[in-house]
Amino acid sequence: KVMRIFEWTNKNIRKVPEGFPVVDDHILNIIIRGYGTPDQSADTFCNLCEYAGMPAKWAFVRLPNSRKSIVLSLVSLNNGWRVFDTYYGNYFLNKNKEIASVEDIINDFSPIEQAKNKPVINGIEYKEYFNGLKNLTERQMWKRAKAQMPLSRLKYEIKKIFSNSR
Repeated sequence: KVMRIFEWTNKNIRKVPEGFPVVDDHILNIIIRGYGTPDQSADTFCNLCEYAGMPAKWAFVRLPNSRKSIVLSLVSLNNGWRVFDTYYGNYFLNKNKEIASVEDIINDFSPIEQAKNKPVINGIEYKEYFNGLKNLTERQMWKRAKAQMPLSRLKYEIKKIFSNSR
């Protein structure tokens, strides 16, 4: 299930075309537009995973002692948080050929070495960003799926209307 969602997200939420506006809004609009930033791609993926019953969250994973980052998605599978990069189309396999967990990657960077896409981002090799996984805290992770679900979103919009009418 998670791999079908990953493949769909990677295929359908493309990189923002040059000169196109970046709009921060609900994932439905990102899906309709068909493009988004790294965090919008991750947010879409994580929300779809949550709808499918798999807990998911995403985070800006920063280079140690730097403001430079990449966005990674984490999905809870088989008693561990599994790592995905929907924007660059990467998922990572551990030694057992299972989707690598955060712990797998922290202990052994070989899954990153074997990734399909290894871009140089802001002049820094892709694998270097994964050093930031060691310092990732729960507070840095985004989990908006529950808030974006229809009933929760409706409540939010109604509250917003009444707070603006005062």
